[in-house]
Amino acid sequence: MWSMARQAAKRRDKYSCVRCGHRLPKRPTRATHPQKAAYAAAMAAYRVARKTERLEVNHIVPALGRHGVLSCIHHVENLETLCVPCHKAFTRLVATTRSS
Repeated sequence: MWSMARQAAKRRDKYSCVRCGHRLPKRPTRATHPQKAAYAAAMAAYRVARKTERLEVNHIVPALGRHGVLSCIHHVENLETLCVPCHKAFTRLVATTRSS
């Protein structure tokens, strides 16, 4: 259920961060890298970038530990796609807002 909602949110947001517009790196194709060594190097760089430049799906209204429970908190309307830096900033902001 969560995986389907997460995928739907990413698709709706066109696989980019809704705050800063960051997009995932595009996968290299053999057409753009005709030589085998160039394609292999481009794929290696792509794999590294995919690990560090991933997109995360954030709950706009925080789930607060209710991740395993079936509820409206996981509805696609409450989800947004964020890059890692924006997600960290949003989480930090919510944490400071809750503590004060």
